[in-house]
Amino acid sequence: MNAVGVSFFIPTAKYKEGVIVMIQQVIILLVGFIFLVKGADWFVEGAASIARKLGIPQLIIGLTIVAMGTSMPEAAVSITAALQQNAGITIGNVVGSNILNIFIICFLFKHTIIHKTPKIAYRKIVVLLF
Repeated sequence: MNAVGVSFFIPTAKYKEGVIVMIQQVIILLVGFIFLVKGADWFVEGAASIARKLGIPQLIIGLTIVAMGTSMPEAAVSITAALQQNAGITIGNVVGSNILNIFIICFLFKHTIIHKTPKIAYRKIVVLLF
C-alpha cells in the first residue's frame, strides 16, 4: 500500500506465465474453430459429391446433410454423458432437442401454411395437429 492506501498491481512471474498460457489457449481455440469450419466444408462437399454420383436428388442431399449436421453434436454429447454415467445431461439433451424441434416446426407452420390457408381450413388444420 502506498501513502494514500491504494495498492498498485505489480505483475509477478506466476501472473505472466498465466497470461501466456491463456493466450496460447485462445490461439488453440481459434485454430480449432478454423479447422472445424473447414472440416465441415469438406464433409458437405464430399457427401454431396458422392450423392450426386449416385443420382440422389439435391433436395434429399441437402436434407440429409442438415439432419446429420444437427444430430451428430447431440449424439456426441449424449454418448459422452452416458459413458461418464451422467444421465441428467443425456435426458436434458434429448428433451431440449425435442422442445426446440417442436417450436421450430410450429414457427415454420405458422409462417408458411397458416398465412396461405383460407380461414375455413383453420379448424381442420388444428384438428390434424392434435
